[in-house]
Amino acid sequence: MNVMGILLILAMASTAYAGENCSTVDYRKELGPNRDQGELSWCFAYTSADLISQRVKTRVSATDIASTFILADPYKLEESTQPEVKNYLQENPEIYTRLQGIRLASAGKYDPEHILRKEGLMDTGGQEDAAIILANTKGMCTEKNFPSTESHQTKFFSQITKLYKKRNEAHVKQNNCGLFQSQADFTSAVVDPFSVAITSVYEDERDRRCQRKPWPVPLVPVMTKFGDSLEEYETRIKKGEINKDDGAKKLFATIDHALENGRIAGIGYNAYSLMAPEEGEDNKHGDHSSVIAARKMIAGKCQYLIRNTWGSDCSIYYAKFHKRCEKGNVWVTKEELKESLYSVVYMK
Repeated sequence: MNVMGILLILAMASTAYAGENCSTVDYRKELGPNRDQGELSWCFAYTSADLISQRVKTRVSATDIASTFILADPYKLEESTQPEVKNYLQENPEIYTRLQGIRLASAGKYDPEHILRKEGLMDTGGQEDAAIILANTKGMCTEKNFPSTESHQTKFFSQITKLYKKRNEAHVKQNNCGLFQSQADFTSAVVDPFSVAITSVYEDERDRRCQRKPWPVPLVPVMTKFGDSLEEYETRIKKGEINKDDGAKKLFATIDHALENGRIAGIGYNAYSLMAPEEGEDNKHGDHSSVIAARKMIAGKCQYLIRNTWGSDCSIYYAKFHKRCEKGNVWVTKEELKESLYSVVYMK
């Protein structure tokens, strides 16, 4: 081989290496211990809470982010005086119809029989970017003031039921049915009078405990996604609307951009790429949301650390990940993550 050929090969190798920067970054110290969502279906809110917490340098409540996403009036965003929030709304006008669609899809969970049970509010899913922007309608609520464990939320729901009954009895004695005269806003899927009334009590008591303070900065998400779910992403690939390799490049470029600019990244992916589905669950689409908290080269491969919200247990993962698990966090290669990654979000 001549000298020019050797130089060409070296140049190509150099370009390939430069195109895949895998410098070590690790933001775990900024995030504190892993959260544990238990059986709550609010993974989107736990991811959003971590993203926001890093941005505002305060550990915020994930359950506050979740309940705000489910119950807040999105049109209150129009009252914001923050240019960043106004710009987001101008660039994402579909946010209102998207939120309404998400809420209406969960409407069956909000009837009186289910709303304060595990199959009610606590079983409602969501989307990270929408949860982050909606958090601007409320002030900051810390994890300390409104803890995000499943046990605390279950206990809180029980307390809300008792508080609701107590308040309603007082209204009845005064011949005042005010609690039952509340009307659901058309942006909400909570329409039953009882459900409207009890969620109003929930919000009042949550806000009292939160002792909210103004956010120190506007909360604005930046998102790259190719579907609202793994199933939608796969369908778009089959239809030829998306090239999987090109999509993966854009998604990883978003992750790397966030990590290299001081931000963690939230991802939407298939949890069953890490663990087996529980009996009776859809064994193909385990939509889940987690945080990418670190990146580094391991054994010659660029790996990303998935920070999960199931505490520090490593036994829940497939055996091949046990040695790669650190206090509930799992190192995965780009190839492993690429298989089901369909969305990435970070804080502006």
